[in-house]
Amino acid sequence: MIHPPFQKFNGCYKQADKHRRSGSSEKDVLADAHMIYSQDTGKKFEIEHAWLLLKDQPKFDAEFMSKCSKRTKVSASGNYSSSSNPETPVEVKECDTSSPMSRPIGQKAAKRKSKGKESRNTLDLFGIESVMKDKNMNTSKLIQLKKAHEWRMEYEILMKDTSNMSEQQCKDHEKYCDHIRKKLGY
Repeated sequence: MIHPPFQKFNGCYKQADKHRRSGSSEKDVLADAHMIYSQDTGKKFEIEHAWLLLKDQPKFDAEFMSKCSKRTKVSASGNYSSSSNPETPVEVKECDTSSPMSRPIGQKAAKRKSKGKESRNTLDLFGIESVMKDKNMNTSKLIQLKKAHEWRMEYEILMKDTSNMSEQQCKDHEKYCDHIRKKLGY
């Protein structure tokens, strides 16, 4: 509960100490820190007694906290690096960058890859490609057959004997024949 305002005041104190004028005492620096704190937060710092007791403890020392070795993820491949050594080179070649949403290779798959073993789940892309070509050819053949069937049906309608049709059937037949002729460009 006291940690956030404590850290804020500690930062204000460090700032006031950094801009200390010559001949100023510790009380002057503390007064400047109080002024900076109240300007930043709009409140008065009320736990100065605790700050005086704990300011030199490593837990509350900002310099100590910055030197702590905390592990953080640094790269997309999930490599870790300590914050005390951010210059650690990061290998980006480890992950597959074929798509922006791809996942890094798993531990077992990486071992199989390094040993040169193939996985049973490995896809044969050439086989898939040939299947896709066959499917596309079959689809185009079906479209051609459908068009041929449609042409044959239209031809049969155009050549149909209208001698034994009623008047309404003849009118409907003539309208449909006109529609077919327009469609074919006659």
